[in-house]
Amino acid sequence: SFGDFYNNDPYLSDNTTNSWPTTGEGGLELEIVNALDDTWQTEFSTAISDWDNGDPDALTLKITRADVDYNCNVIDGLQKVCSANFGETGWLGINVIETTVSNGEIVSSIAKMNEYYLRNAEYVERQYTMCHELGHGFGLPHT
Repeated sequence: SFGDFYNNDPYLSDNTTNSWPTTGEGGLELEIVNALDDTWQTEFSTAISDWDNGDPDALTLKITRADVDYNCNVIDGLQKVCSANFGETGWLGINVIETTVSNGEIVSSIAKMNEYYLRNAEYVERQYTMCHELGHGFGLPHT
């Protein structure tokens, strides 16, 4: 049951809020690198549209399409979204954030969609996971 995965996240952290460096005006402006294969483009586009068109408009997102990256290599200063079969990990998706030691600002973010569980999942599970992991990449904790 996917509900069990959502409710019993083995990687639930202390809910510390992290943030990207900003100018302090107009919210967060962030480039997101789309390194997903073609099977994820609808879920990605819907999630980006939902996040980028919020009210109030706190996000300005620039999307860059990149080659598919099954290794999910980090790019400093950006959030990257990728998918691969990461195996029986217990997580549908995960977001790995690197922060600076001095002030805790986000340096990079990688949102990983685990195709071990999600490759043949229904659209709603894939969409929820994509939207959820992107949110962590913006610095939002579980609530």
